[in-house]
Amino acid sequence: MNTQTKPREDKAESAIWWSGYASKYDEFVVPLTCYQDNIMKLLHFLDSTDLPKDGRVCDIGAGTGIYIEAMSQLLPNASFVHLDANREMCHYAERRYRDKNLSVEILNQSAHETSLQEETLDLVTSVNVIYALPDPKQALSDIYKWLKQGGYFFAIDFGRRQNSLDWAQYFFRELFRREGLVGAAKSIPAAINLFKRQNEGAAAQDAGNYWLHSTEEFKEALEHVGFQVLESTACYRGYSDLAICKKT
Repeated sequence: MNTQTKPREDKAESAIWWSGYASKYDEFVVPLTCYQDNIMKLLHFLDSTDLPKDGRVCDIGAGTGIYIEAMSQLLPNASFVHLDANREMCHYAERRYRDKNLSVEILNQSAHETSLQEETLDLVTSVNVIYALPDPKQALSDIYKWLKQGGYFFAIDFGRRQNSLDWAQYFFRELFRREGLVGAAKSIPAAINLFKRQNEGAAAQDAGNYWLHSTEEFKEALEHVGFQVLESTACYRGYSDLAICKKT
């Protein structure tokens, strides 16, 4: 398995065009059962840990703000930082926060260029983001530094070779279940756009631009930078790895 994590420069032909996801992300990706399962895993973690209720939380690659909105339900007194390099994703997130009357600091920056200060965060979350960063292992080290002593890192990371046909079949099964044959047929043009993004991801993996890892390799990388890994398991239909970590 390719576990290369050398720093790289993103190229349009060898990385996902995230702006192509933004407009349809909430409509087609978020309702997926596997996506909702990720949200439930995060909420279960929040409900069962000793995280300060008024802590400072940063979501890396926060996208359209789905996870921050979910966390705010259990942490209404927390302060949230939305960190995402994609302008379109931040635009949709800003609208979401405004509609939900949530006060969130939005940083339209990538994780490797942000100016977050060391030991200022109680929790960092990251769902299917680290693998796509220019230097994933450096990002893990930075996250460790940003956390306060005793702080937590909740990570889900896409680590296996993407099978676009498998995801297409799963997507349409889910779509038929929710909307029936007619609704699914109407969604075909938007679905084709999403499948293009998946193919971009697979191409980036084949080019060595995205980090491929097993569950154990992901755990080892986290432990290498100093984290105590409290839980480590595969998730997201077996394509991703879940790790709940603590800075001790």
